Amino acid sequence: MLLGRSTTRLDGESYYDRKQRYSVILQGVCDAQKRFLSVYAGWPGRVRVFRNSTLRNKIVARELLTSPAVLAYDDRIKPYLVGDKGYQLQQHLMIPHTTFNLHHHLAWIVIEQAFGLLKMKFRCLDQKQRIQPKYLPNIIKSCS
Repeated sequence: MLLGRSTTRLDGESYYDRKQRYSVILQGVCDAQKRFLSVYAGWPGRVRVFRNSTLRNKIVARELLTSPAVLAYDDRIKPYLVGDKGYQLQQHLMIPHTTFNLHHHLAWIVIEQAFGLLKMKFRCLDQKQRIQPKYLPNIIKSCS
C-alpha cells in the first residue's frame, strides 16, 4: 500500500520499497474462490515480511498446509503457497521458475484478482494514504 511522503517523516527510509516508493507491506493469502484466509499488513516497505509472519511460523510448526499430497501429472504434490519474485523459494512457497511459470502464473492470478476486487470495493486502498503508517494495519484488515 502506497504512502504519501508526508506520512513517513519519522523513519522514511525504511518505508522506501524496492520500487523506490514509500509503502507498507501487505501480504495476503486467498483460496481459489478469492476469499482471504490470511492478511498481514503494516511493516515498512523495505522489510521481507513472510519470514517474520505468523503465517510462516504456523506452516513451519505444521499447523497449516497439512493436507495430504494429491496426485497430479503422475506426481504427488503437497499443498504450498504461491508467491511472486519478491519472496524466496522455500519448501512450502513456490516462486516463479522458468520450467513452471505458466502453472505458477495461473495460480498467482487468483490473488491478484482478489486484491483487485478488494480495491474496487474499498477505494481507499487504491490510493496513496496520508495517515500515519501505524494505523494502516487496522484499516486494511477491516476491509479484507
